Amino acid sequence: MAEEEKTNLEVLEESLINFWKKNESRKIIRGFHTEIVIEPRVFMHGELNPDIAALLAEKIVTRLLSEENPSAKVNISREVITVTDKKGNPIVEIRDPKIISSILKE
Repeated sequence: MAEEEKTNLEVLEESLINFWKKNESRKIIRGFHTEIVIEPRVFMHGELNPDIAALLAEKIVTRLLSEENPSAKVNISREVITVTDKKGNPIVEIRDPKIISSILKE
């Protein structure tokens, strides 16, 4: 019998978990004979996990800032980071102080 096809949600969850594993330090609980790797829940109460969302936003903004001809413009202040398209229409506003401070450090 052929493998069942994954739903789009399952593919998205798997991709976000792999993204998390590549970019975030993995939390491991070590026991005497056991090792447990802690993975975050991708969605909590129907929303994206805030830790994953913050990491995703940080990586996207960092990549846009490093591009020579970015596909979007990034405006950074101490209170908000705004990503706009080439026409100047806002795409994303980031107001989380933790994300802003980590981006300003880079």
